Amino acid sequence: MDSRKENKNRKSEREAKVYWASRVRLDGESTWILLTDKEILRAQRRAENNPEDLPSLWERIRLVFGI
Repeated sequence: MDSRKENKNRKSEREAKVYWASRVRLDGESTWILLTDKEILRAQRRAENNPEDLPSLWERIRLVFGI
């Protein structure tokens, strides 16, 4: 799913042109976050370098179904 959205209210050229809208659960509450392409790539590298920190299949299933 491509959740990339254009940043229509850029105040300067340094601001990202697009953001990735993602939903995360923090302290049991679901919330929206906006990530830039660089933040996504950095997080991807972090996950590849630290596979032991990724949730297992059953942990992901429990998160999705709330069990």
